[in-house]
Amino acid sequence: MDQDRRRQFLHPAAEIVGRLDIADLGRRQRKMQPGHARPLDGRAFAVRRHDLAALARHPDRFGCGIEALGAADFERLILFDGVCAFCDATVNWMMGRDPEGRIRYAPLQGEAAAALRARHPEIPHDHDTVVYVERLGGDERVFLRSRAIFRVCAELEPRPAWLPWVSWVPAPLADLGYRVFVRLRYRLFGKLDACRVPSETERARFLA
Repeated sequence: MDQDRRRQFLHPAAEIVGRLDIADLGRRQRKMQPGHARPLDGRAFAVRRHDLAALARHPDRFGCGIEALGAADFERLILFDGVCAFCDATVNWMMGRDPEGRIRYAPLQGEAAAALRARHPEIPHDHDTVVYVERLGGDERVFLRSRAIFRVCAELEPRPAWLPWVSWVPAPLADLGYRVFVRLRYRLFGKLDACRVPSETERARFLA
């Protein structure tokens, strides 16, 4: 099965998170079959039945639908809301700009996030705050909200064209815009029933 057909859902976030093939998204949305799950607001996304069956058979292998790799196994890590459709689409976009797989991902609902919160009390317990953690040169640094977004986007190849224009915005102002968007994310882009189950080729990039 090719990579496009392994996507778990389809949604209107693509135009914002990057230059994705909107026509292709539309074609795949029309091909969806009965039995696919839907987010809470009714926007369609596909849940692969064999992945759900794997979760039922081997619950110990997955953390919120993601194979556990160990919280210590990363240099760059993004913690994101695992049931946010927009966040999940953004992860897809970022992986496309990180062909070497230097950045890893974990849901805020998972074990890696819990372990990091124990070491860094500044990481909130809610699921509204994107977190970027760098572990380079023996130091572990944590970035939250807009600073997390700007920091991780600087690691992408190519860097987003908009990054130089927004990175100068003061953190309090950028975080205000972030909080407004976060409150609307489910209403605008939908909510998933469960965290994603990565494909075989994606699992090395994810932590539980």
